[in-house]
Amino acid sequence: MRFFEASPILESALEMILLLDLQGTIFYANRTALEMLDYKDGLVGESIATVFPSIKQDGLNAPDKSEIVTGEQIKAMAYRGNRTCFQTMVKVIESSTEEGPCYICYVEDNSEKDLLEKKVQQTRQEAEEALKVKSEFVSNITHELKTPVNGILGNIRELGEQENDIDKLRLIRLVERGCADMTNIIGNVLDFSKLEAGKVVLEP
Repeated sequence: MRFFEASPILESALEMILLLDLQGTIFYANRTALEMLDYKDGLVGESIATVFPSIKQDGLNAPDKSEIVTGEQIKAMAYRGNRTCFQTMVKVIESSTEEGPCYICYVEDNSEKDLLEKKVQQTRQEAEEALKVKSEFVSNITHELKTPVNGILGNIRELGEQENDIDKLRLIRLVERGCADMTNIIGNVLDFSKLEAGKVVLEP
């Protein structure tokens, strides 16, 4: 088994750092990795497959390592010593030590970020559902309001055709104008609810 003397920089790093030989066996794990992965007997000598089954499955020592050893971060589930797991972002690069070539595995705990993203997505879905319910309510209520207003407007116009008294006609016209204004307001509210629901059809 390869011996590696870690520098203080590696030991004090906030991210987990693992050094692997070409077969994927861990020969160094910094303090952060030991604390977060909770391996009571240490990680030295363990296969990377023990911590990251998906990485070993894709093949660190396969002929084509391009999907893993790219220097770019990939999502991978990390398994602790007690076999509980959490989401991480892993970056694997090829390097070398005095004893020969190796892989350096940088690991960031992504569980909190992943949880926040799920909460944001859930909140967004709930907001969209609430908006949909509100739009449906506004649409239904405006349709319900249009019926009695149109009924009043039709009857008041018919009454105006039968009335000859000037004072009464003036009152009838005020009611008629109020009904027309209410119809316009209801139409505007309905158009607004259609805009929110994305159901507006533009016509030339």
